[in-house]
Amino acid sequence: MSYLEIQAALEKKLANVTPSLATAYENIPYTPTVGTPYQRVNLLPNYAADRALSADVREFFGLFQVTLFYPAGNGRGLAQARADAIDAVFKPVQQLTEGSTVVEITESAQVAGGYQDGDRWVVPITIRWRSFAN
Repeated sequence: MSYLEIQAALEKKLANVTPSLATAYENIPYTPTVGTPYQRVNLLPNYAADRALSADVREFFGLFQVTLFYPAGNGRGLAQARADAIDAVFKPVQQLTEGSTVVEITESAQVAGGYQDGDRWVVPITIRWRSFAN
């Protein structure tokens, strides 16, 4: 199990959402273009649980946060359509594999209500994941 592999698997799955959208990745410089939508992604590891008496099997949990940024003042339709498309691609139950790591999506994406931040309409989407290691 590797957090880098978990992140790669989730980001590859997100790349399947059409149409494609500019993406701001963690710790990579990104400058938004005024008037153009984009999405930001963050891997948020949560906790690990020991799942065997011998403590040699651990279950890792976390969140994959996708935050949509659309130009404000144009209604919520385009951002909501993108959120719905992301939800459809990450429908449970599915397994994603990257290298030797298997990531499970066991719940539907949580699409929060949008809000305005400066010149952007922002819609947070949370995708819960888990992975096992032994």
